[in-house]
Amino acid sequence: MMDIFKMISDGSKYIAWSHLGKTFDKYIDEDKDEYYLLVPNQDVMDRWSIGRLFQKYHMLELFELSNCYLGSFNEPYMYWHISKRKPEFVKTAVIYDFAHPYRDNESFNGSLRIPDKYTDGYKRYIALIEKWIKNDEMPAGEKHSYEFNLIKYSEFDNSKPYPRFYRKSNNEIRELLRTAQIVPLKELADVVWATAVNGGNDVTRVKSLDPNKAPAYPYIPELQCIDHFISTQKLHKGDIVELGHQFFLVDKESDFDLYAPMGTKVIRARSVCPEYLYLYLNSRTARRITNTYRVPLGDYSSTSLGGSLEEFPVIVPEKEEQFYKEEFHKISAPDKRFYVIPEEESDVETLEQALAVELMEKIKLNSETLVKKQIEEDVNELNICFSNRAYKSTLILAGSIMEALLIDWLSEIRGINYFEETLRKRKYDKINKCYETDKNGCYIYMDKTRADLADYIDEIRDIKRPEWMEEAEEAHKIRDKRNLVHAKLCLKKSAEINEETCNEVITYLKKIIESRWA
Repeated sequence: MMDIFKMISDGSKYIAWSHLGKTFDKYIDEDKDEYYLLVPNQDVMDRWSIGRLFQKYHMLELFELSNCYLGSFNEPYMYWHISKRKPEFVKTAVIYDFAHPYRDNESFNGSLRIPDKYTDGYKRYIALIEKWIKNDEMPAGEKHSYEFNLIKYSEFDNSKPYPRFYRKSNNEIRELLRTAQIVPLKELADVVWATAVNGGNDVTRVKSLDPNKAPAYPYIPELQCIDHFISTQKLHKGDIVELGHQFFLVDKESDFDLYAPMGTKVIRARSVCPEYLYLYLNSRTARRITNTYRVPLGDYSSTSLGGSLEEFPVIVPEKEEQFYKEEFHKISAPDKRFYVIPEEESDVETLEQALAVELMEKIKLNSETLVKKQIEEDVNELNICFSNRAYKSTLILAGSIMEALLIDWLSEIRGINYFEETLRKRKYDKINKCYETDKNGCYIYMDKTRADLADYIDEIRDIKRPEWMEEAEEAHKIRDKRNLVHAKLCLKKSAEINEETCNEVITYLKKIIESRWA
């Protein structure tokens, strides 16, 4: 069994020194049966040499060793045990703490130094690893400090020889990754830098996107640009620009020359539609994938995705381009209501499905925000009518707000826009005082009779029962009070349209609005 601290002390014998394209060729040529290596995390960038190494060797043990040296700006290392013998399982371990208590901000002229002490937590972590190697009993992890995992060898991916990919918390996403074809962004699009013109000597002022903030949709080029220095990249419809940690899709041509800000990257889709790339790059699904792929590289390199933006892992889309164009249109039109029925997350079996669910959630959120804003504006107007003692107007507006709310609600539940499509009235059995059903227990709808407000109330009551029974009764009371303003009723002395009636109606309405998003 290897003594890990002794390996660190004798680093020159075990460190796989970086040599782009040839880092592991030495071990391939020596052709020993097995190796114990200390591998700087940056070596995972040498895909070519890693690919050749794992044609001959298999991974047995894969452990993070954190920043075990001084002089490398906290560059993390890994412990690799590789062998020609194919194992049944691979041991992995991840540590989230530093190995020593020192600030490592000196290079020592390129040489490494061994700290004179390590933290107690790090020493405990190393002891647990060595015990696991010796007796094959996987130790328990410690939350926020370190964790261990034992994976089947068939789950090990030779192109991802870093422990964090195999954390237990990544089990689900790793399984989903098996269902998708993942390629680097550069295979689907060109990625270009927007740089200064003529080495910065050209200081022409032009119209440019704001480098710190992506424009909001709907995008209006004339209003959502700034005066800025010219860059090498003029923008056109279909270009995607990385702005302030967000990606923005230029979805329309401007009547003037528009430029990308200097220092930003522009993505130009080749083999997929730009709408798909925009939706994917900004998605939670993409973040989950990139977080799974991340490799810590020390102080002077942020956690890596395994490379630059060009290497950003992208799911190859399975759906037709038109689907993504329509989804983008829904998300980029915040002032238009769309009705979708989201899939249940429990039904997600592929990453493509996970992305589709997320897109529908965004559309639903945009729509809910729009509806809430409209209702808030209408309720403010209702309050003005009431405070000015315009009681008839108050009752009419309250009934209209509730009707619009319920039509929208039922439209969302069924994924049908009942503001445009006709909801038919259910057939009512006056003798038994209930709606008629067929032999399968389904309601019978009347072919030529349009539903009214009472029908919308009853439809939602039956869908949401038993929770919405009280609100349904109050909704019918609002409907009855609104009918007091009917031309034939409002002239009758018995029609009580007063402050008390309106106060009651407003109370019911607020409760119904709250139940809509409860």
